[in-house]
Amino acid sequence: MATKKETKKVVSTDDTMEEPMTKDYGAPQQAEASQAQPQQPEQVYIQIKDDLREALSSTIGELGYNREIGSPESHLQVFQIFEILDKTKGKYLTEDQANGLISMIAKAPYNVIAGVMKDIAENQGKFFVVKTRSQVEAEAEATENAKD
Repeated sequence: MATKKETKKVVSTDDTMEEPMTKDYGAPQQAEASQAQPQQPEQVYIQIKDDLREALSSTIGELGYNREIGSPESHLQVFQIFEILDKTKGKYLTEDQANGLISMIAKAPYNVIAGVMKDIAENQGKFFVVKTRSQVEAEAEATENAKD
């Protein structure tokens, strides 16, 4: 005996819902988005003040000339930090270079460098002069004009 299957139409509240809207991420819209993006911020340059050298001399400078700081995978000797400070005195570093220097300093033992690192975070103006590219160029031009 074969039974007759009865099919019923399923009715749910979803039947009355509209089709969801979608967005086409094609090339024309990408071009519009790139035009609407704000310009990149101007590149900054950083000059290290003597106060940082003094702070480091009284902290990591007490560790010893050849003392290695950091981890076995990534370490440097104390004198290398001071060599960098000597070579960059009066010069401007890029933001990446300055961050690299701060990363080197941060490898020192916590009990030695924690106070300086906190001071750097809270009072950057004490240790660094930050200028935009246009300010550095204007300064160089003024110096060049003063020589003439």
